[in-house]
Amino acid sequence: MTALYDRIWITSKTRMISERRYLSYDLAAHLMINTLSAVMLLASIYPQEIGSIIPGFSKINVACSILLFAISLIVYGFKFGEKAARHRECYLKLQDLIEHEMPHHQMAEKYSAIMECYPNHASRDYFDLIFERCNVQNNPICSPGTENKIIPSKSIVCIYFLRRAAFLGFCYALPIGTLAISILSLVG
Repeated sequence: MTALYDRIWITSKTRMISERRYLSYDLAAHLMINTLSAVMLLASIYPQEIGSIIPGFSKINVACSILLFAISLIVYGFKFGEKAARHRECYLKLQDLIEHEMPHHQMAEKYSAIMECYPNHASRDYFDLIFERCNVQNNPICSPGTENKIIPSKSIVCIYFLRRAAFLGFCYALPIGTLAISILSLVG
């Protein structure tokens, strides 16, 4: 029973990380689209000033507007918020399952039934759980049914930091920097 309980607990915690990941994707997409919209708006307010610096600016502006529209449709299709909500529903059901005493076979059946109804998490979510429990919370998880602590390998640690840096740089620093440069170039 302990191994099953541990597996359900780990899956629940991993789904929490999946939810957080999709919510961060949703926020980043929102920020990027709004930043690009702001840059396009600023560019359309000052077409002569920018047109004197960039030949063919009006055509570039129209092309970027169409591209922004297409990007917004593509991002909408990813449905990051809905995926986050589905992962949340899953981990709440798993937590509810853990809290109720029942025979092993019944718990295993309910666990399988829950898992069939929801999307799977990515391997990286599990690796993030391992990393964060060990290095951030200083409370490593144990292999299901044992007392063997799961310690992240060096590659998991490196990939964790590289992924975070790339995500933060691309999704937050790039749009904010683009907007700041656009404003400064128009003011200066």
